[in-house]
Amino acid sequence: MAHIQMNTDVIVVGQGMAGTCLSYQFSRNNIDFMVIDNSHVRSSSMVAAGLINPVVFKRLTKSWMADELMSYLHTFYLEFEASIGTSFYDRKLILRVLNSAEEINRWDSKRSGSLKDYLGEICDESEFELPLNKSANLGVVKAGAIDVPAMLAAWKNRLKEAGNIIENNLDYSMIEYGENKVKIQFKSDSLVGKKIVFCEGALGVNNPLFSWLPFNLSKGDILTLRNDKYLGGEVLNNGKFFLPQSDGTIKMGSTYEWDDLSYETKKERREELQEKAKETLSGDTILIKHEAGIRPTVKDRRPFLGRHPIQKNAYIFNGLGTKGAMLAPCFSEQILNFVMNEGSLDQEVDIKRFIGELGTFVVS
Repeated sequence: MAHIQMNTDVIVVGQGMAGTCLSYQFSRNNIDFMVIDNSHVRSSSMVAAGLINPVVFKRLTKSWMADELMSYLHTFYLEFEASIGTSFYDRKLILRVLNSAEEINRWDSKRSGSLKDYLGEICDESEFELPLNKSANLGVVKAGAIDVPAMLAAWKNRLKEAGNIIENNLDYSMIEYGENKVKIQFKSDSLVGKKIVFCEGALGVNNPLFSWLPFNLSKGDILTLRNDKYLGGEVLNNGKFFLPQSDGTIKMGSTYEWDDLSYETKKERREELQEKAKETLSGDTILIKHEAGIRPTVKDRRPFLGRHPIQKNAYIFNGLGTKGAMLAPCFSEQILNFVMNEGSLDQEVDIKRFIGELGTFVVS
């Protein structure tokens, strides 16, 4: 069998939220690229609800960079949808249950202040088709949601059609770095690129080039439920979110766990979510599915973008954490410009922010 060497400009490792948005950016900018993906079905992207929320409810503050991110992602996702002929982005309202007079007063104050672009009026639950167990005041948030599995699957199909993806497991020993060259040797064929960008999500902690970065992985559980009384399209948030799906089910979550980073679902986490669903929703709520994923969360809650300090043709785009659907569009353009044009990176996301603390790097 003849050995085949494929050549490209940029190799993208991983086709989760980060790798999908970045490879789409390469495509729309006519940059030659190849994606390597192992179809990791338990990745956080495949489990994620895909909520886009510009508000931090705990403190009722604006999410980091909310204005810039929300402005960018709307145009980005609409163009992405049009390019692949698949609908996966939806502008949605999040209805936040306000449980006290203090919460109501704070909402009113922020609605006319720093959050005026995102917070709507306080409504009665009777204005929406929500099966709430008790009457409640609901604060309206202008938000959105991505059907992440649908987006990733549609883009993978497009990559296959164009011959821009290799579906294979990647062992780091398969990678050979040279002067202005990265070679990946598969069993019989090889792939050679000028640069490589690692978009591996939680699996990035195992990457010998970037394992020194302060990942703080967290496990999250999501339930898929059915409640025949939940007829509206709005998202409900009562400490946990309830996100209606196009097939009539509801995604509910999420939990946070830092000690157990297995992909196994736990009875106690399922019961925690089911108890909250029972407390919140009236009628029969049926459990359809229980899933768990590992989020690529970071200690300082900012993404990882940048170039390896020694291996100059190796880059990272990772650490999107719980807000991947909100962060990935804007920062995929930023890392593209950095990789291809030596553009600048926001100091808050540049991995250089950790060099002063560590001083040395583990490179193998």
